[in-house]
Amino acid sequence: LSFSKPSRAAWQAAQGSCLFELEPALSRQRGVLHLGPAGQCAQPAGAHSKLLLPYGTDNRLLAGWTLHSGTCQVLRGLTVERNQSEVVSCLPRGSTAGVVFSWAGGDKSGDYLAVAATYLLDGTFSCGLVPSQAKIVLTIRNLGDLIPTDSFDLLKYNHTPLHFVDAFLWHEHLFFPYYRLPHGPPSVVVLNSRGHFHTPTQVRLSCGCRGHILASSILPQQGFWAGVFANQTERPAWAVPAWDNTALCLFDLAFLRDATFHYRKDVDKWERVQQKSPTLIHSDLSAVYATVVLNKIVVFLGTSNGQLLKVILNKNLEPNCPEILHEIEEETPVFPKLALDPVDSNYIYLASANEVRRIQVANCSNYVSHSDCLSAEDPYCEWCHLTNRYFLIFHICMQKKHIFRKGEVIIEGRNFTKELDLKVVLTGSGGCKREIISVGKALNDTHMKFSLPRGRKEAKRVCVSAAKDKCSSPVTLYYVSPPSCINIRPNSSWASGGRKITLFGRNVNVADGVVISDEQGSHLNVSSYPENTTSCHFLAPAVSHAKASKIVDVLLKVENVHKSCIKLQYHPDPVFINYELQTEMDPHLELKLYKENDNLDISKNEIEVFLHYENGSHLETIRFSVQNITKNPKHSTVLCKGKREGQDKIDFSTVKIYVSKTLFFMHQYIFCILLYLILNMFFLVAFIVTRHKSKELTHQLSEQLELLECELRKEIREGFAELQMDMSDVVDSFGTVPFLDYKHFALRTFFPEFTLIFDESLTLLQTLICNKNFLVTLIHTLEKQKTFSVKDRCLFASYLTIALQTKLVYLTHILEVLTKDLMEQSSNVQPKLMLRRTESVVEKLLTNWMSVCLSGFLRETVGETFYLLVTALNQRINKGPVDIITCKALNTLNEDWLLWQVTEFSTLTLNIIFEKTPDHENADTCQTISVSVLDCDTIGQAKEKIFQAFVNKNGSLYGLQLDEIGLELQSGAQQKELSDIDESSPILEDGKTKLNTIGHYGISDGATVKVLKKKTPDVDYSDEYCHLILPNSETVKDIQGAKTKGKQKFKVKEMYLTKLLSTKVAIHSVVEKLFRSIWSLPNNKAPVAIKYFFDFLDAQAESKKITDPDVVHIWKTNSLPLRFWVNILKNPQFVFDIKKTPHIDGCLSVIAQAFMDAFSLTEHQLGKEAPTNKLLYAKDIPLYKEEVKAYYKAIRDLPPLSSSEVEDFLIQESKKHENEFNEEVALTAIYRYTKTYHEEILTKLERDGGQEEALKQFLQVKALFDEKKKCTWMRTEHC
Repeated sequence: LSFSKPSRAAWQAAQGSCLFELEPALSRQRGVLHLGPAGQCAQPAGAHSKLLLPYGTDNRLLAGWTLHSGTCQVLRGLTVERNQSEVVSCLPRGSTAGVVFSWAGGDKSGDYLAVAATYLLDGTFSCGLVPSQAKIVLTIRNLGDLIPTDSFDLLKYNHTPLHFVDAFLWHEHLFFPYYRLPHGPPSVVVLNSRGHFHTPTQVRLSCGCRGHILASSILPQQGFWAGVFANQTERPAWAVPAWDNTALCLFDLAFLRDATFHYRKDVDKWERVQQKSPTLIHSDLSAVYATVVLNKIVVFLGTSNGQLLKVILNKNLEPNCPEILHEIEEETPVFPKLALDPVDSNYIYLASANEVRRIQVANCSNYVSHSDCLSAEDPYCEWCHLTNRYFLIFHICMQKKHIFRKGEVIIEGRNFTKELDLKVVLTGSGGCKREIISVGKALNDTHMKFSLPRGRKEAKRVCVSAAKDKCSSPVTLYYVSPPSCINIRPNSSWASGGRKITLFGRNVNVADGVVISDEQGSHLNVSSYPENTTSCHFLAPAVSHAKASKIVDVLLKVENVHKSCIKLQYHPDPVFINYELQTEMDPHLELKLYKENDNLDISKNEIEVFLHYENGSHLETIRFSVQNITKNPKHSTVLCKGKREGQDKIDFSTVKIYVSKTLFFMHQYIFCILLYLILNMFFLVAFIVTRHKSKELTHQLSEQLELLECELRKEIREGFAELQMDMSDVVDSFGTVPFLDYKHFALRTFFPEFTLIFDESLTLLQTLICNKNFLVTLIHTLEKQKTFSVKDRCLFASYLTIALQTKLVYLTHILEVLTKDLMEQSSNVQPKLMLRRTESVVEKLLTNWMSVCLSGFLRETVGETFYLLVTALNQRINKGPVDIITCKALNTLNEDWLLWQVTEFSTLTLNIIFEKTPDHENADTCQTISVSVLDCDTIGQAKEKIFQAFVNKNGSLYGLQLDEIGLELQSGAQQKELSDIDESSPILEDGKTKLNTIGHYGISDGATVKVLKKKTPDVDYSDEYCHLILPNSETVKDIQGAKTKGKQKFKVKEMYLTKLLSTKVAIHSVVEKLFRSIWSLPNNKAPVAIKYFFDFLDAQAESKKITDPDVVHIWKTNSLPLRFWVNILKNPQFVFDIKKTPHIDGCLSVIAQAFMDAFSLTEHQLGKEAPTNKLLYAKDIPLYKEEVKAYYKAIRDLPPLSSSEVEDFLIQESKKHENEFNEEVALTAIYRYTKTYHEEILTKLERDGGQEEALKQFLQVKALFDEKKKCTWMRTEHC
């Protein structure tokens, strides 16, 4: 049912397929127009009115229907003048909103219809429109033909459908409030009606985060738009809505009009947002109409339970208490559209279900006193401003406010005995006559009782008077619907009763109680305890202990009338058959109760379990908590857990288990009154004590906050100073670089996780793999086998490199052939991915070939700078605290390795005396040196620094190993041995032992420590120890000593992220020197291997007609930096005879990532939430990228190498490393792969033509190895 805006001449309403024309006063029907069969408004099915829009001065009406693909008719009276389809939504749940406006634009002047409609729901196109048209949500149509005007741009959506609520014109702008389906957000589209339809504007509407707009109304004089907004959550129809489910918000139309962000057709982008606090919050609003009366804004609101409310806003747009003007008895929802009667503005139209009502806008007669009328400030009621009536006011309150039909009501007040003739005045809604009830004599001065008359369902105001025109301040009494039931939970009880049953329904709080009726007709009254208007609970009474189930009726008692409600089923009491008590985790006990299966569905909250046992002459009790109840085919298991307090043992012969039903509600109800009185006294005392304590706490908090601010300022200032002063913290002299020899360099590069196995010579196999056709066929055949894993491919490539170490020219030819074959595979899919991973033999072979050919360049040009970087990182890390257990440090490049828990430390200088050893007895070595350590260093860390200082001072190692030396503190004639763990080591709450530090022993600056040989070597620490990072339970304790006693430093990891930056600054010059040594051209010459392979890649790209320069750039990056340099940068132990710690590995990973970012073509837009390892070098990467591009260009611009130059270089490299490796070992490993896939290789050789000689040799190799196996000839050795 819908209706148009009323006029003085006629008023139209639509229902189904019928259009009615009525008198404005609804006194009679003028006529009806049938779109379907005559007299059948419900036919055809699905017919709905979507638009009723009167316009002009000649009684014209635009009527839109879901019929005929969304038809729109132009009517004069009930006569159809024009008809056009596909105008409004044809969907019953689709929305349509329209507004008529005039436009003066030259030849296009005239009256237009702006209509917004939903043609698409649930992803299905409807209304006979093509998909592109179905996405159009807003069109401008000339009223002459109702066809969309092509010259005006159309508004579309791309994703979720829109639901339009209203359309209106204000100050030459069109407004269309809407929200997105299914869950918002709400917005409004604004168009300039002067022809600027190409720039629609959107504004997001925020009314307390509510996502749906239910109703709309405009206040044109004040420039406000009122909207009813609702939450998006769905709820069952019978559920009571939340108190804040809906809200009324008022928005400034000038703000919406002046929004300047334009969107050009697309409504799926973000909009400007106008946020408004709700003017009124209500549980269930559904309609709104706003108007202005005597300069006051009056808002009429409809609700979903059939009420019409009136709210008056003051000058600050604050509402008064809503007044109920009308209530629909059936409680049907009020439709969103309300309208004032144009003939008599004292009435408003309200639509609900299939009826339209004409309701008075004010009930002025309800105000029984002059002050009441004045305080209401109702502009519709003028009599209180014109009269001067005064009343004697009583103060009253009612004990009951929700009453059904009739009954006695007791009123509490005062001064009742001062008047002899008391009367109660009841005033209803509308124009109903007031009811005056004579009370007679009051019960006492504060109480009186009267009989409530029958009445219709409404809210009535009640006051007490003693004489004419003298009435007390009224209170409200509600006549509500009869209570009804919907459900109970649980729906069964045990025969002995006592189970808590919750009853759900409507208005159950007005019932006088619950009655249980059995099949014999006997009634048992049960006390009920209302929770709210929709639920109450009661305890099921006991019934006869029958073996079979029994069904009883639950009735509601309302004024001595029993109203049928619902059925309740009784089952026999639960039967517990056995128990099992487990005490292995004593004092934590586990109890399993076994009971027979039943239909009671008992929850764990409904039973309590106690265990009693005898302890001497005492009876001990343990209470168990029920964890869960599991139902098995044979029985049900109740799992309980408990804890006993004492240390005595349980005597199982005296154990008794008690299971009881939970009756805690009854205890709560019985003691609630007593508890109320006690709490009042307690709160009075608590208020006085709390007020005093709060003052003390406020003072303490102020002091602590001031201390915290000082500490934060100190930390930030120290971080800034360190960042400025720690810029040249790298050693200039680091001694001889400990390069590995070529053999170990190659082995660690080729086989990072494996040890080579040697075997006897294989001359015939070596000859066979020197056959290029055979070798290429062999590799391709192996790679086609599913069991030939990536690990096998890498090992095979490494063994092949060792076997052909002295034949680099041949190996290079093989590399060319395999690379070309790989390009053929990659070019068909993604050429940029070639060489990116190590998943084929040729990719690992390329890595090994680069390692062999660039070993000299690495040693001569890059190695020294690389070693300097590793040394600088070690020095920087050891300058600050390092947790020896986790290896985390305060000075680091990697956030994951940042030790932020300890930032306060001091540096001590120790005088170290070395005990002479046989190796240094006569040597010219310094036996007394000064060493700097930290007070937070463990004794083991101090030994490492002392050991390294000796090496730096004397250029040689001390005669003992690190784990063989001990430290002894010299203090006068006393000596004290220093150890990481001794009897003085602190033991924490969780059992962990804290390692001893320099500070633990109280060693002062300048102390003397002697180095001597210890009897027992050091041991590695397990998880039972901790150093600087303490368990969580200990972080709030003072275990460092007296200097920080009484306070704990406030620490947040993010405060110390500047340590990453200071470390980066300290080593930055070394990092840049290393990078530039890699991508520089010494003497304007590139290493032969790099120039050769880059020219090879350029030639292949040209032959394959690859014009994208990014492809060749990526090939070069994947073949050299990614495949070789990153592997070296992350693994310095491949190049130097050093040990890489996990912390050094974390820092080198950050540097290696920056190195690879310099070669990347992707531009990364980093934000504040980006990882710190990316942010550290974010400003340096653009410069590095330019240098890399120049590096690639310089290599490309160099003169190409001749074949002889490349071969001479490869021959020289081969000769350098003759006899470095046992090539026979590699050949043996290669044979094992040929043996594993012998049949596949043999089949491939037989199929390929021209491989007869290779096939013959392959069979001979197989026969030779079989013969050796019979003689048990072969053995394996380590390198």
